[in-house]
Amino acid sequence: MKVTLLGTGDATGTPKAGCTCQNCQYAFEHNIERLRTSLLIEHEEQYVLIDSGPDLRRQLIEIQKRLGRLPKIDAVIWTHGHFDHFMGFGEFYRVQKIPHIYGADDVLDYCTSFFSFLLPEKKQHRKKPFVPFELIGLRWTLTPVTHPPTPTYGVVIEPISPGVHQKWRLGYTSDTNQDIPKTTYDLFTGLDLLLIDGIFPNEIAKVEKHLNYEEAVSFAQELHAHSFYIVHMSHYLPFDTPYSGHDGDVFEL
Repeated sequence: MKVTLLGTGDATGTPKAGCTCQNCQYAFEHNIERLRTSLLIEHEEQYVLIDSGPDLRRQLIEIQKRLGRLPKIDAVIWTHGHFDHFMGFGEFYRVQKIPHIYGADDVLDYCTSFFSFLLPEKKQHRKKPFVPFELIGLRWTLTPVTHPPTPTYGVVIEPISPGVHQKWRLGYTSDTNQDIPKTTYDLFTGLDLLLIDGIFPNEIAKVEKHLNYEEAVSFAQELHAHSFYIVHMSHYLPFDTPYSGHDGDVFEL
């Protein structure tokens, strides 16, 4: 299984339009970006996106560059109803057959109202929190996190029938604070790879509905993640920040 970070930025991305801060200037000078946070999961030549933000067209092109072709995206999982996590879904129009959508009831109730012209009921798959489901030969579990006031979910992915040398668990949450439900905390404990929200450095701001960078690092260590990377980062975080994920990073599990 491979996971590719298609984007690691927050809602504004980096560089932020109109900003002249040191980090944005560095991004311009070195022709690098943080697109809005999204993941590509590849397994057995099947592909699932976690979140479909407004940079999706660019991200699909980057996938095509890396693989030499644009593979069919089989499904998209929406974590919550903020524009930077689902509003790019329309980019699939006239690019490929519209993928199936997976998510919790409250997320799909909101998000599908914007794409009713693309998403018939048969393509909507409503999944209950903490109830695993199978998709592209993997086991997926939606895990509620705390991102007030919006219903928001993390995701835990693992093999369906792991062998001795194939046992691993991946966890992802791009928008949350530290006050997550106990069941989610338990599922996120001891992950092989954790991708976690870390939006600002502490000296810039404290946001109730997100983890700051320092909080994210501390929380990942508390959860005993074997490996972790920060995603959903604002332009206030330099590109060489320790533990930060970068657009285009690929991990194999």
